Amino acid sequence: MTDKGNGVLKVGGLALRIYDVCDDGAIYAGGLASIDLVDLDRDGVKEILISITVIYTDEKSAAATHVAPYVFVYKYDDEKGLLIQANLNNERFNIEVSVGVPDPIDGLPSC
Repeated sequence: MTDKGNGVLKVGGLALRIYDVCDDGAIYAGGLASIDLVDLDRDGVKEILISITVIYTDEKSAAATHVAPYVFVYKYDDEKGLLIQANLNNERFNIEVSVGVPDPIDGLPSC
């Protein structure tokens, strides 16, 4: 957790922003993403299911402009030794971050 209101979970070669209360134009409803381990494809290996509701806010007033739900699924790839994100058409929002390097979410300045 940072003093600015962001939190990252490092797992399987990824750094995932799972906590965001820093109002830089987008915050997570309730602050924290929901994380579940579920065997979605019934292969005996649980996938990581992350769901968040993002509240987009006006830069000047901080009032909510719209709300959007997102779901991310990560599956372990034995060959690569990494978690790989399933393509669920979340092209407008990304929770993966570079550790130690501030990066914008959805084109907004990071905080």
